[in-house]
Amino acid sequence: MTQPDPPLFTYRLNFDGTLDSICRRCFATVASSESVPELHLKESDHVCDPMLVERYEEVSRFLSTAV
Repeated sequence: MTQPDPPLFTYRLNFDGTLDSICRRCFATVASSESVPELHLKESDHVCDPMLVERYEEVSRFLSTAV
């Protein structure tokens, strides 16, 4: 049996009741909304910024060697 793919987005509940959708690859906030279906629409349009992905990978490499 294969493992399911991890979710591409995670959610943060804001004090005003809205949800933020955050990309788990580039860590950008993709959208904020009170409506989960609206978040899903905006998520489907998201394209990671290669500079953000590169920056995250660079930090990850640094942290993994800084023991």
